[in-house]
Amino acid sequence: QTANKLKELCNKYGHKNLSPYRIPCHVDGSGLGCGVIDLAGTINDRYNFIEVINNKKADEDMENYVMGKRSEIWIRARDLARKEALSIAMLPKNQQEALLQELRMPEFTVTNNSLIVLESKEKIIKRLGRSPDFADSFGLACQLDKPTWDNFTHG
Repeated sequence: QTANKLKELCNKYGHKNLSPYRIPCHVDGSGLGCGVIDLAGTINDRYNFIEVINNKKADEDMENYVMGKRSEIWIRARDLARKEALSIAMLPKNQQEALLQELRMPEFTVTNNSLIVLESKEKIIKRLGRSPDFADSFGLACQLDKPTWDNFTHG
């Protein structure tokens, strides 16, 4: 169901300069997300579903700044927002409000090694009363390839 929805959106937003098969779709590869990756398609018509494992270490350019991929995802999304490089204005108002509530919920700590750590999802769920699925999806959508990220952060 999720894989088909992603394919539908890729087909909707693809155009002559961007094949639907090339649109990067970052998918949480832990838990149920691994099935979505498996349904990306065959060799000749494979969509660009990119597996992200939240409990892995942060990318090399972030490993001295954050602890773990999950913290990295949230920090990268925050940095894009601070640079005004993204907008949620096209979302329906109720989805904007739910997303903002979820994005404001997590607490961050700093380790003895000065690494930023996002609090556990379980703690967020306990305070929020539900899983922060909108925020998790938003964070995955904000994952950019290295050249694009460098343009936003250094350009």
